Amino acid sequence: MLMLATLRRSGGIDALARHLGVAPPAVDDVAQALLPIILGGFRLRFDEPVDGLGGLREILGEFGGGAMAVELLSPAPADAPRGWRLTDRVLGGRDVAEAVVAHVAATSGQPVPLLGAALPLLVMLVGGYLGARADSEGVITSDDDTGIAELLGHDGTANALTALIAVMISGRGAR
Repeated sequence: MLMLATLRRSGGIDALARHLGVAPPAVDDVAQALLPIILGGFRLRFDEPVDGLGGLREILGEFGGGAMAVELLSPAPADAPRGWRLTDRVLGGRDVAEAVVAHVAATSGQPVPLLGAALPLLVMLVGGYLGARADSEGVITSDDDTGIAELLGHDGTANALTALIAVMISGRGAR
């Protein structure tokens, strides 16, 4: 996964570990478990037929764009409430975010408290990288967005967030 490699190479995993007070290998495991769903949320915004990249760029700009990554890479405390607001926008609400944490905990064995603390910070870090990339590419047409698409894992694979929401909906219907 390109985004995970980017996080490792740029020091993002180490920065998240510092903010969370846990060892980098634990954060790497958490990132591996959460990233498919986080990227799925960003992909949904990117794939919107009307706004697409412009809509994604607007959301990222509203929350600070590339400055979110800079903030998380710095030793200063991260703005977790802003991370939760962005998470709610990207994933579709707090109930979805909580379901993501519960699902990832059940399927990965990662502890719920660590996943819950990491989720908004990881969304901000990914959003910051995407925002910096979008800003550096200037005006991007739908034919010239491969850099962002590649970071989002837009390679024809299923969207992990969409799949999780489908499971949640089918589970509710079965009760």
